[in-house]
Amino acid sequence: FEILVYSINESIGVYEYQAVDMGGSMYVHMFGAFFGVACSSMYMPASRVAELDSKKKLGASRTTDTFAMIGTLFLWMFWPSFNGALATGAARNRVVINTVLAIS
Repeated sequence: FEILVYSINESIGVYEYQAVDMGGSMYVHMFGAFFGVACSSMYMPASRVAELDSKKKLGASRTTDTFAMIGTLFLWMFWPSFNGALATGAARNRVVINTVLAIS
């Protein structure tokens, strides 16, 4: 079932939106994000999340916030050039622009 949904996801991106994805990473990560959210919502009902949140076990700390900010900055700085490294000519510009739009 997952392969069917991934194939539909990739077909929409390639044929409908004509997005250039040199390594296929955009479609893999987008599918993984949606699939992970769907699975986590099935495994832990909302009532259990509210119960855990009321006990402050799901809160962020200064350390986790710092690492999240550092990771975000590294992605913003290096991911567009990494994603477009295999492209040549005008395709490289399209890859970088699509990547910047995707992470915006």
